[in-house]
Amino acid sequence: MKIIVSGPHRAGKSTLVKAVLDSCQQFKVGGLMTQPLVVAGEKSGFSLRGFDGRERIFSRRGFFKGNAGTSYRFRPEAFENLGCSLLEQARGADLTVIDELGVMEQPASRFVALVTRLFASQGRALVAVIQQRALDFWLGKIDSRFIDRIYLVTAANRAVILKQIVNDLSRK
Repeated sequence: MKIIVSGPHRAGKSTLVKAVLDSCQQFKVGGLMTQPLVVAGEKSGFSLRGFDGRERIFSRRGFFKGNAGTSYRFRPEAFENLGCSLLEQARGADLTVIDELGVMEQPASRFVALVTRLFASQGRALVAVIQQRALDFWLGKIDSRFIDRIYLVTAANRAVILKQIVNDLSRK
């Protein structure tokens, strides 16, 4: 079962995935989660964190050079290195989680190719959160034949979608 979760900014996509994980503790989980870096109560960047505890900062306001068009500066090599390693390691898991795919990952061509291969792989459950503004890019990369469900999350439907995803995964 390959599931995409998307929706507007702050709709609760990551909160939903964490609730799915709480409800599916019978699965061996692999993959990655993007975690905000908060300094003095303000979001200042993001880190990539694996379920094995490995972590790397890949984005920070004003910290790295380059990347015009965003207030965050980022390092695509974090996805090419740690991101790919975490996803390759997840091949042995019952459930692969990718939270989240957005615009910062797009220059990391090896990472993008690995994500598309994970969707195409047989017999593995996968839940991927995709930022709404990046959905067209990722849907253009992932063959639609390998997507079983796309859920668009809002604060109002998050609880219903949680039940649907847990049910989907239990039938995987």
